[in-house]
Amino acid sequence: MINMEKKERYLFIAAIIIVALSFAVYIMLFFVQVPSENKTVIDFASGILFGTGFTMIIQYYFGSSDGSREKNSMLKQNTSKNETQ
Repeated sequence: MINMEKKERYLFIAAIIIVALSFAVYIMLFFVQVPSENKTVIDFASGILFGTGFTMIIQYYFGSSDGSREKNSMLKQNTSKNETQ
């Protein structure tokens, strides 16, 4: 089983990769000429990428999931202190 520290590291690395690729695609859209028949597909795909993937990562690290993770670690520390007393 993967311990939490290793899992968090993998999630952080995956988040950085997704954010970097999102920005690369966003910047590339300014410099690459998209054929008019593919414009709708590119708009749809970039909307999914930025609307869900990037937003979910930001919400996880700066939203309620971060607070829940901190709360769980505090509860775990308090539980282990109570068991040793």
